[in-house]
Amino acid sequence: MTSTVSRIRARIQSHPVAADAGLAAVLLGTALVSSNVEIDNLQAADPSYRPPSTAAVVAGVAAVVVPVALRRRAPLSALVACTAGFLLSRVALDSGDSTITSIVMSLAVYSAAAHGRQRRRNWVCAISLVAVMAELVREVIVDIPPDLPSLRLVQALALLLNVVLFCAMWALGGAIGS
Repeated sequence: MTSTVSRIRARIQSHPVAADAGLAAVLLGTALVSSNVEIDNLQAADPSYRPPSTAAVVAGVAAVVVPVALRRRAPLSALVACTAGFLLSRVALDSGDSTITSIVMSLAVYSAAAHGRQRRRNWVCAISLVAVMAELVREVIVDIPPDLPSLRLVQALALLLNVVLFCAMWALGGAIGS
């Protein structure tokens, strides 16, 4: 078992771009499935819910996930692209999965902090964190009706969890990058 893990680690280290592209492909497939489940759950809970088109869902998820393929080659650009994709998918396309995209954003923040240029990485991580959190706060305040306080509470807790997760990944990446 240890020798298999060592071989896999050696292969990933010798081909980081291919490994990141493979990771992005797996995350993309997982996010598409998760988006489909999330849309099905929303439709079951609210029959008046109108789901986004399949093209919008695919475009939104891809905009967030695909930049992960560049997470080590161009980590700051990958984080900026993931953040822009996140905002595009949530604001303009009204699509996307929230679980896998949170993982993707955390991975992008970690990668930027660990592999980005030291002078710029904290600024890029901070701007990304503020942009993503501003959108999530907007969703809690604007998109959730006031007559659903328990849903607002759940979304507020998810927001807090995302802040903690992103900050932890930023700190971990920064420690490793130093």
